[in-house]
Amino acid sequence: MICWFFVAGLRLAAFQVSRPVRQRVGDNARTMRTAILSVALVTLVAGCASMAAYQAEQQGLADQATAALGASQVTVLLKGNTRTGQYIRLSRTVELGTASDEAGKTWLLAHELGHHVRGHINTYLEQEMEANAVAVQILQVWGRSEEDAVRLVGNRLLSIRTSGSTLTGKGHDWCAEFASLRSHYPQYPPRDPAKVNTTCPGTGG
Repeated sequence: MICWFFVAGLRLAAFQVSRPVRQRVGDNARTMRTAILSVALVTLVAGCASMAAYQAEQQGLADQATAALGASQVTVLLKGNTRTGQYIRLSRTVELGTASDEAGKTWLLAHELGHHVRGHINTYLEQEMEANAVAVQILQVWGRSEEDAVRLVGNRLLSIRTSGSTLTGKGHDWCAEFASLRSHYPQYPPRDPAKVNTTCPGTGG
């Protein structure tokens, strides 16, 4: 919807600017502005199409996960310029930030879907731990091995702890979540225990 308004606005602006060009041929400034607006319009349309395709992809992954785990469907909504996500139980909606790298977005979608699968309402630490555990299952639905799924979730928790989180919710404790994950999957110890212990003391084994 936002893309539609921007596109419509640019089309109107291009039309208004181009009218004097037809009336006064040779007005180079107006011709240049028209050209710039046209390029902006093409770029925006391409960007909107790319975003729509990405949202459809994420919605497809969500549908695959909920079907495999016997949960109801959710609607995935993309949020630009943020690395955070949110599950809204009332509307069965997952808001997915798109500013992270692919691994970050994959974990985020799986984690928020974990809240949905478990029927979480609040954001307590125990629920965040449960969402991470379900995320491991969801990542396997999407084709990862158990070990790869566990390591992806663990690496994201450590990465967020290292870089600092923009989340303000009361539920997250990244090191506690990592320790919980390790306790469930002790067969996959960290590949760099010293580095893990630097980030989250006592969790590297």
